Amino acid sequence: MKHHPVQTGSSTLLKQNLSTRAEEKRGEKSKSTSGTLYVLLDDINDVTPSFEADDNVVTGFAVEETADFGTVVGRVKATDGDGTSPNNMVTTYGIKEWYAPFAITSYGRIRVRYGYSLKADEQSVWNITITAVDGGFPPLTGSVTTIINVTSISSKGAKAKLCAKLITSSLVLVYVIASVGLCHQ
Repeated sequence: MKHHPVQTGSSTLLKQNLSTRAEEKRGEKSKSTSGTLYVLLDDINDVTPSFEADDNVVTGFAVEETADFGTVVGRVKATDGDGTSPNNMVTTYGIKEWYAPFAITSYGRIRVRYGYSLKADEQSVWNITITAVDGGFPPLTGSVTTIINVTSISSKGAKAKLCAKLITSSLVLVYVIASVGLCHQ
């Protein structure tokens, strides 16, 4: 018997030629019949989205505390092992910690959230739970933890300003000699 799979949306149609023979004899006359059997197999949504991770933790990311909103911190990717669409499509990503200063796009890009500023002296490490939802019915969710390190800019570097101290000037020659360096506050 030969199987001929045909993809039809979220189902696989297996076309199977099945011959049956029913025979009735009445004298010299006999009757028989044959037919084609079609089997429709539905892919159930039984596989949750998963991330490439060690011990369910994605390698961490780092971002400077001076990063503007919208700055991409990193990217995660989930896959779904179901056999057919839409069951095997990751449709949305989310972050469980609603209070975190990060958001995630539908493409898995983690960004600094609008209206939030990062302060390494207040919280330098964020453990974020990222979720991925598939397109099946009912939808299934997978999750992973990622660590985001907020790096501090040294206070001296952040406050450094160029200062010029006038040493001498002359109106006749119109030149200025100045000492340029870092301001010390």
